[in-house]
Amino acid sequence: WLSAFVAAAAVATAGVDGTIALWDLSSYNVMTHGSCQVSKTGAPLAISFSGEVIFTGWADGKLRAHDAEDGALLWTIDDAHRNGATALQTAHNSKFIVSGGDNGEVRAWEIRTRDMIRHLKQHTMTVTSLQISPDDSKVVSASRDRSILVWDLAQGTRLSALYQQMGGINSVALFMDENGEATQLVSVGQDKKMSFWHTSDRSPIESIGDGIGEQHAIAANSTGTLFATAGADAKVRLWQYNPTALLLEGVGHSAAVLSLAFSPDDKQLVSVGDDGNVLVWNIYQ
Repeated sequence: WLSAFVAAAAVATAGVDGTIALWDLSSYNVMTHGSCQVSKTGAPLAISFSGEVIFTGWADGKLRAHDAEDGALLWTIDDAHRNGATALQTAHNSKFIVSGGDNGEVRAWEIRTRDMIRHLKQHTMTVTSLQISPDDSKVVSASRDRSILVWDLAQGTRLSALYQQMGGINSVALFMDENGEATQLVSVGQDKKMSFWHTSDRSPIESIGDGIGEQHAIAANSTGTLFATAGADAKVRLWQYNPTALLLEGVGHSAAVLSLAFSPDDKQLVSVGDDGNVLVWNIYQ
């Protein structure tokens, strides 16, 4: 399995064989099953789930939408991204999706019409991760080019640019500040560190690299009190956000972990890995 996205007590996953599955987080059974021919589409590279529709990005550069009820293909956006659609997020109002591509472009699409409503291009390499602010006004994009960009979706303009000295960024999580503004970020990347950012500062406020190795994924819970990281060493780590503290390490995968997602009630964490496994971790607070 390559990626996971959780909504409404279910987790959507996409696998290298083109399988798209929706799992019930209470019974752990597959509720919905869909598929694409990877000989034609290439591998799935990104996934997002609105609760009703499973959106996926593929190596053929197309975005696809599958019905969460029966797994049927609803529609396809052709030529969404040349060389592959590598990142994907659904707006909180479920009216649009934001996608990132292998060539560095970030694009927003209206779900109802499938029209492209924003084209944002300043990254010079693959977009690896996207986050949308709770009010859907901003999007944060992270890239292999070592940058994190914050965009105003209404105006289609860049608000800030953050830069890492070494290595591309694999994944980013968004946190609220004391005023309820989405200004705080934590990223993981090829520099084998966790970096903490404020959107007003070009450089990280702090970086932690205590032997955790390269982390491929980071996810925050809904309240911003906890976050999880996972990566090349196959471990899933749960952290307290502020002050930052490692709470526990979970061992269960036998290969690199590629994606993480919290359940809406924050009581479960889902991890998917190169070993083909989907693991569900129960979190007790």
